[in-house]
Amino acid sequence: MTADKSKRKLVAVVHADVKGYSRMMGEDDEYTVRTLASNRQEMHRLVEIHEGQVRDTAGETVFSWSFPAW
Repeated sequence: MTADKSKRKLVAVVHADVKGYSRMMGEDDEYTVRTLASNRQEMHRLVEIHEGQVRDTAGETVFSWSFPAW
């Protein structure tokens, strides 16, 4: 029997989208951009607290993070 030399790592992935972003931008774009920036900063802070890494952001549409297994 051959020993398995691969190393597996369990991660959690968070993927979020801003519901109603286009409508919100149409109603008050400055407020929407400020709110998105504030929420993004808080999400980055929470990811760092849990020793995760921000993997990708694309406008308002995608936030993806990976966290080490707890």
